Formats: sequence, C-alpha cells, structure tokens
Amino acid sequence: MQLQSASELPRSQTAYSSCDLLLISGGDPDLLHSLEAQQWSAIDSWIRRGGACLVSLGDQLAELQGLQPLAELLPGELLGAAQIRNPAALESLVGTEDPLADFGCALIKPERGRIELTLTDSLSRPVPWWMSYSHGLGTMRFVASDLGAASFENWDDRSRLWARLIAPYLERVLTAEGTEEQVVGEASYLGYSDMVGQLRATLDLFPGVRVVSFGQIAALLVGVLLLIGPIDYLISVKWLKRPELSWTLAGLALLAICIGLTLLLAKIRPTAVYVNSAQIIDIDAAPNQTSPPATEPQDSSTSNQGIAYGQLWSHVFSGSARELDMTVAVDDGRAVRLNWQGLPGHGLGGLLSQMNTDRGMPGYTVESMASGQTALSGVGIPAAGTKCLTAHWSQPIELSGTSRLREIPGVDQLQGELTNPLPVDVLDPVLYYHNWFYSLNSRIPAGGTVNISFDTIPKDISLRLNGRRTIDGKESTTRWDPADRGSIDRLLELMMFYKAANGKSYTSLSHRFQPLLDQSNLLQTDRAVLLGRLDAPWATVQVALSGSRKTGTAGSRTPPLEVQQKMDRVWCRIAIPVQPAPRK
Repeated sequence: MQLQSASELPRSQTAYSSCDLLLISGGDPDLLHSLEAQQWSAIDSWIRRGGACLVSLGDQLAELQGLQPLAELLPGELLGAAQIRNPAALESLVGTEDPLADFGCALIKPERGRIELTLTDSLSRPVPWWMSYSHGLGTMRFVASDLGAASFENWDDRSRLWARLIAPYLERVLTAEGTEEQVVGEASYLGYSDMVGQLRATLDLFPGVRVVSFGQIAALLVGVLLLIGPIDYLISVKWLKRPELSWTLAGLALLAICIGLTLLLAKIRPTAVYVNSAQIIDIDAAPNQTSPPATEPQDSSTSNQGIAYGQLWSHVFSGSARELDMTVAVDDGRAVRLNWQGLPGHGLGGLLSQMNTDRGMPGYTVESMASGQTALSGVGIPAAGTKCLTAHWSQPIELSGTSRLREIPGVDQLQGELTNPLPVDVLDPVLYYHNWFYSLNSRIPAGGTVNISFDTIPKDISLRLNGRRTIDGKESTTRWDPADRGSIDRLLELMMFYKAANGKSYTSLSHRFQPLLDQSNLLQTDRAVLLGRLDAPWATVQVALSGSRKTGTAGSRTPPLEVQQKMDRVWCRIAIPVQPAPRK
C-alpha cells in the first residue's frame, strides 16, 4: 500500500502489526516533513520491536534537511549528494544485460551495519549504496538512491533489484497461488495451519486433567449396546427364562451406567482452575546505540539501561462453568495489554471456520485503563473448557554488565566477552550469530561472563534448529511433526528463528500471526542473540471469580477460587551489539 497523505499513517506502533515491510522514500520530501512526531515515534517503536524497514533516499538532501527522526534511522552521517554514471556493479548484482541510466544518490559515512554494495561516483569516490543494519530488534536496509526515480522506473529489470532487496521478508508472505489451500489440506486434521496453532495445541495439555478420547467414548457406547442387547437377552431369556425381566434389567443397567459415569466425571474433572503459560522476553541491550560499540574495555559491573519486550500466551482451564476476571502483571507494575487469542485456520474454532462455536457464551468486557493496563472481566468458560489469552508489554530494565563481542576478520565468527546482564541466571544458554551457534555451559549466573575465544568453534545453525546429523557419511534431518504437542521448548525456539530453520519447508506450517517473534533477519546484521531459559516467571496471570476484584470475597459463602499454574515456560533473548571486523 502506498500512502498519499500523512493523515493515513498510524500514530501507534500497534497499527503496524500486519505490516511486513515499511518503505521510506526520499522522493517525496513534503510527505516526510508533514509527518507528526507521534507518527515518527510509532514507526521507530515498531522497528525497534522487531519490524523491518527499507530507506530509499536519493539526492534530494536539501529538501530533507531538519528531519531528525529520519536521520536517526540512517546508518551514518550524510556527507552530500553524488552522481553514479557507471552502475555496472549494480547490473551485475541483479544479473542483467539491460543497461541502467545514470542516477543520483546520497553519499553517507557508514557508522554501523554491513555494506552490501559499493558503487563509484563520477568523482571516483566509493559510495556505500546498499547497507544492512539493525535498529533495536528490527532490521533496516538503506539504499542511497531513490528507487522511484526515472532511471529505475524505466529500467526493465527493476523487479530483479526489488527481489534482492526484499528477499529476507518474502518468507512472511504466501507468494505462490494456492499455497494456503495446500497447507490447510495437509494439516486439516490438526485444525491449524500456523505455528501459533501448534503452540495453542501444546498449551492446551494440562497435567492432572484427564481427557476422554473419542475411542474411549466409542468403546463405552459399544459396551452399553452389548449390555442392553445380547447380554440382557442371554440373562433374561436364555438363563432366567423370564423375558418380562428384560425391561427391568435394561433399565437398572442404564441407571448403574449413569451413576458410574457421574462418579467418574466427578473424579476426573478438577474443581480448580488450571493455567498454562509460555513467555518470550526480548531484551535490547543497546536501545540507544547508533554506532558500533567501543573497543575500549569497560568495567563489567557497569549498569546500563535496556528495554525488555514481553510476549505471553496463556490457557486457562476450568472444570466447572465459571465467569472469571483475568489480568497479567509484571513485577514493576508496568502496563500489560491482554486480549483473547484466536486460532488461525479453517479448523474447528478457527478464525476462518464456517462453524460458530461461541454461541450461548456470555459476553465479557475488555477494560482498558489510562495507564495502558488491560483486564478481561466476566469471561465465561464452559465446564471443562479453556480460554486462550495473549499479552504483550514493554519496560525499561537495568542491565548489569556489558558484553564485548567483536567479529573475527575474514571468518564471520565471534570473540570477546559474553556477559549475562540480568539479575537472574540464564539456563541452557546458546549464542546465535549469523549462520552459527555457540554451545555454552548449562548456566550463566547473574552478572557472569563467558569468554568466546578464537578457539571456540561454533556449529552450523541447522544442526540445532533442524536436528541435522551426519550418520555413516550421510546427512539426515530430524523431521518436524506439526502434531507434536509435547515439545514446548523446541516449538518456541523454532518460532523465534523460523526462517533460519527453513520455515515452512521444514515445519509445514506458516508463521504469519506472530511475525515479530522471528529474529532470523536480525541474526544477519550486527547483532548476536543470547537465548536461554529463566527459572522464575517474568509476568504472572492473575485469575479471580468475576466481580471479586471489586467487591471482595470476605464473608461470602462462595469458596475461594483455587488456581494452579501447571506450566510456565520463560525464554529470554538478549540482542547484543557486535563490533564489526575492520573494513579493508
């Protein structure tokens, strides 16, 4: 979608949730100048949260003067304009024999990121024309020219260039016609076609809650038919020789079966409310950094400010029909936005399903407070039913210590000091960078440091994400089962690095409903990602009987609500700046 007026641009980062890639073009300076500070802030916040943006600048630098929000998105200082008269390197990049006409561009002094393509201007100066870099937890691509200029508009192979520029973001889009229907057909028996659907299915398993399968119900029905049919006939007619007793025996048998099923239901149905949760905490260890980290050593005990972004999924199970009030709270009282989580796909209860499964359920209220805190009031849950929730929040966080990682020239690997900046231990840690991962000790204590040296040998990322193994000289990959509901940790890791795990070709599922979870593109920039588990929950789901938060339960005959947290998995990702190798 192309905007024609600044009024069309959102003023909240939440409105960008369905955006795959944001393009900022310097070809319309008037439009950029007309954006309000709140609109620029929304763009910046969305990118920092994990969004993707491509800046196509051009040589109209005089018209862009004074746009500080735009300058903060650039990878360096603008030095002036240049003219490209020999774009042979660009033509070779896209593999074309169609000549590209001369064009203007911006001349920038690179201060961060990686130069993907360098051209030479008419004054024989090197021009960093295409650069890739991180911005918070998001990824940026800078192109020094305006891709809407006449030279590119009239170039027959312009589409090839666009394909190269936006290739990392095509995984999020269904590009082949009929792909969606194919996925639905292959996984229709599951009821979902997205990774979030498998996460929902996994969180819907509650230890201690016995589920009666369809096979057990079928066996019970067959047993009842045998009891009131052939068995009743054998007893009343063949054995007792009194056919008139058949009605009495059948009635007593059915009454006994009903009583037994009632007692069994009371035994297997819990009276408590069960809660399963999974959390992913993303931490930007250098939220204000716009240049490479300094090479001078610093005291590892130094505190600095970071930003934590939290995402939570929770399933609330109730054995009895109840109306509940629900909120999510973090330790520092930060506002948390809570809402119902839908099921993607055409399956039963899915967002695209033609069957309505919520008829007869009472309506509930979503209360949004001035602080931004959201609460659900009067949420009806049927007997032995589940309510699926999702929540997200952001908060500043004090980080203790700073990692000093730098890239080894020529080998695309890391060395330096890796510091756990959190006040809690990081369990099962692993360090990701580009196409590698570094196996670490089973625990990094709070404030602890791990040395990554030249002798620390990383492994290919597919060994971990795809379970690739070499057996008898042959490579094999552990097949991913979309129906597997017992591997919550591995499922979350695949959602966090979906594209790096070969995405849909490996999982057979799409990843469209939580795209910001995937940090595969961030791995290809100047950031390393420390992944690990946390022992204690970062946020807690609070559940109470409807109205009890306001009126209280003191003196009431209603027994207090028993809430049991059966699962609470917390994973943390810390995005760490990496000092790039010196440019030759």
